[in-house]
Amino acid sequence: MAARLWACVFFALVLLGCGTSVAGDSRVVLYLGEDHEVLDLKWDNGPANLEAQLTGLGFTVERATGGQPTELTAGDTYIIPVQNGASWYSSVEDMDAAASLLSSGGLVVILDSNLGKGESLKEFAAKALAYQGKADPNEPINKIML
Repeated sequence: MAARLWACVFFALVLLGCGTSVAGDSRVVLYLGEDHEVLDLKWDNGPANLEAQLTGLGFTVERATGGQPTELTAGDTYIIPVQNGASWYSSVEDMDAAASLLSSGGLVVILDSNLGKGESLKEFAAKALAYQGKADPNEPINKIML
């Protein structure tokens, strides 16, 4: 579990590094809401490690502790850490807002649920990108979604 978490953290940091030229150029918002049971920070407070790494790299991290923030804009990077609670993000938060952020050019970095074998990511992508239909699991993701 720890190795997987750190691999996900590294992946998220690489994505952030590729998406911005200077750390201060964009706002980074870290989802830390426990109200809808997407995260269980008492069981695993791994997102605190991610926040520390981002801060150490020079990013200013805003904590979204009350659930999904409503003021996300095109230049923002929104991070949803490993979903270790009883619910998936896409089942309890406003997916229209996530879709709006993505369509306006914002970046969403979402890490998988600790349960479900990737189903939470598939559901998030389908809802955020308004994908309908059946995907061939052997087809590259960029062909499926575009």
